Amino acid sequence: MNFDLKFIIFFKVLGQPVAMARPRMTKSGRVYIPKKSNDHMKLIATTVKELGFPEIKGPVKLIIDFYHKRPKTMKGDKQKYKVTRPDLDNLIKCVCDGVTKGYGWKDDSQVCNLSAHDYYCGSDDQPRTIITIFEIIER
Repeated sequence: MNFDLKFIIFFKVLGQPVAMARPRMTKSGRVYIPKKSNDHMKLIATTVKELGFPEIKGPVKLIIDFYHKRPKTMKGDKQKYKVTRPDLDNLIKCVCDGVTKGYGWKDDSQVCNLSAHDYYCGSDDQPRTIITIFEIIER
C-alpha cells in the first residue's frame, strides 16, 4: 500500500508518565477512573485543546516516548530502557484517551501505526511524555 505521512503535531507533556488504571466501582455501583489516571488524561486533553490543531478524520501514525523518573540507585548518566511497571500498553492507553478527549481525533481506533518507547530519564532530564502525530494519506 502506498501512503504519505502529513506531519500534524509534536508536543511534550511534562511530569511523570501515568498509566491508565482499570475502572473502579463504588459501593453504590458508579464506575469511575482513579484520580491519578484521570488527572493525567485531562492534562493531555487540555494540552491538545490549547494547541488547537484540527481534528484528524483519517488514519493516524502515533509516536510516543515516555521518560520516567530515574531511580536513585541507577548507575550511569544516560537514559535507559525501562522494563518495569507500569506496562507500556497502559501508558499508551492514557495518551490515546487524552488525545481523544482533547479532540485531536474522533476516536483512538484511527491509530493504525504506533511506535512507543519506555525509558528512564538521563541523569539531568525531567520526566515527560513526547507525542508526535501524523495523518496517514493514502494514495
